[in-house]
Amino acid sequence: MVGVNSNMIRTMKVILSRPGMSIAKCSILVGGPDWPTSVLCGIMGLDLIPILIGTLPVSLLIFPTCLSGVFVYLSGEPHNYEWASTLSTVCISATGMAQSGSMVVAAFYLEKAMAEEKDAIAAIPIDEEVAAADERQKALDEKFNKATKWQVLPCWMRYWMITSTLLMTVSCYMVMGFSSICFSPFAMSDTVDKALGGDPWSLVKGPGYVSIALFLISSLMQYVFYKWAGNRAKHFVGDKDEGDVSFSNSNTAQDNTRL
Repeated sequence: MVGVNSNMIRTMKVILSRPGMSIAKCSILVGGPDWPTSVLCGIMGLDLIPILIGTLPVSLLIFPTCLSGVFVYLSGEPHNYEWASTLSTVCISATGMAQSGSMVVAAFYLEKAMAEEKDAIAAIPIDEEVAAADERQKALDEKFNKATKWQVLPCWMRYWMITSTLLMTVSCYMVMGFSSICFSPFAMSDTVDKALGGDPWSLVKGPGYVSIALFLISSLMQYVFYKWAGNRAKHFVGDKDEGDVSFSNSNTAQDNTRL
C-alpha cells in the first residue's frame, strides 16, 4: 500500500538516511501526515532517534493549532471576547501556511534528489515480495476494470449505481448547503444542557436524519456493487473489444450487454 518500491519512497529513504539534520529531512517528516510518515520510516528500516529528532519541528504546526482552539473557546460563552475570534483565524491561517510550506519544500527536495541521486536510489534493493504482490494486484485491478466497464454492466446495475450517486449527492448538498435545517446550532464552547436542552439527540433535526439515511443507503449500495463486481471479475475471461466481454460462468454471461 505504501509503495516501498516506488521512486518517491526510495528517494525519501535516501534523504532520510543521510547523517545529521537538514531542511530536506525535516520538511519530509513534518510535511507528511504524522503517523503514516513515522510508520513508513519504520517500514524503510530507518534509525529511530534521528527520525524522532527530525520530527520535533512539527511543534511549529501543533502550537498555532492549539492556540486557535483556545481562542475559539474564549470567543464563546461565557467570555465573549471579540478579539479572540480574529486571533483564532490568524492561528488557523498560520497553521495552514506552515503545513503547506513544509509540503512544498519537501516536494522540492524530493524532485532535486530524484535528479541528483539516481545512483543511490537505484542501489536500494527491490523488495521482491512486495514486487510480486504489486504484480498480482495490478493483474487483479486490470481484470476488475475490464469486467466493470460501463458498456458491459447489466442495465439494472447501471441504474443501481446512478441511484447510489444521486442519493450521495443529495445527502452532501443537504449537509453542506442546508445545514441549518438539518442540524441545531452547536459551537465548541456550547454545552448539551444549555444549547440542546439536555437532549443530545436534538442536535440532528428531521432533515438531518434524512441526509444521514441517504448517506448510509448510498454507502450500502456501493458496498453491494463492489462485492458483486468482485465476484463478476473472478469469472472474467477476456474481451475482444469494449463491447464484448466473456465470462467463465454461464449465469454471469447473461448479464453481458452490447451497446
